[in-house]
Amino acid sequence: MDSRTPSIGLSLGLSFALFSTVACGGSVSDNSDAGGAADTAASDSATSKDTFTSSDTISVDSSPVDAGSGACGGKAGLLCPTGSWCSYAIGTCHNPDELGVCRKREALPCAAPRPDGSDAVCGCDGTTYGNQCAATSSGISVDHLGPCVSLPGKICGGLAGGTCASSEYCDWGAIPSACGGDDGTGTCKARPASCIPADGIFCGCDGKTYESPCAAALSGSGVRNNGPCPK
Repeated sequence: MDSRTPSIGLSLGLSFALFSTVACGGSVSDNSDAGGAADTAASDSATSKDTFTSSDTISVDSSPVDAGSGACGGKAGLLCPTGSWCSYAIGTCHNPDELGVCRKREALPCAAPRPDGSDAVCGCDGTTYGNQCAATSSGISVDHLGPCVSLPGKICGGLAGGTCASSEYCDWGAIPSACGGDDGTGTCKARPASCIPADGIFCGCDGKTYESPCAAALSGSGVRNNGPCPK
């Protein structure tokens, strides 16, 4: 027998053992990496869940709703949108601090006024209406039950230069007027709470143009003439 045969067999055995050791080592290493990746993914998932529930919760707008939404009048002088009017509780329209509620301007199917006038009301514009429904249908709040009563007002203008309260305006009478420029006098009247929209043109005693005498009175001014103010 060849004396080299045992040496060759031993070399093959050692090579096979070395190959097996390397293969096993690689296999263990791969499993360890996979397990580590799985553990990392699970850890990331848990962290993600914890982060969402603790800091990424859905925020809800808790800002308070504007309490003045739909309100009008008051100290701030809130106005209603076009097509609406400011409705006040009975007897409160001349209170400058009173808040009203914006209502849609619309004609209502009101009952006919009673012949004896027992349902008559005085509107905040100084006009008597057959009943409360008629005033509401005209976009006017009710000042008091019963017809309006004309009371002598305070004299304004003239040589004494009388003035009216902030809730009033000086009515100079017939239009056109000199707005007191000729030492004439007027009468203090309550400003209307609201006016029906109009498309007229009137020059106020304050030099501003208004769509109606009511609009001028609402701003605290009498009327100088029908038409635009002279430039």
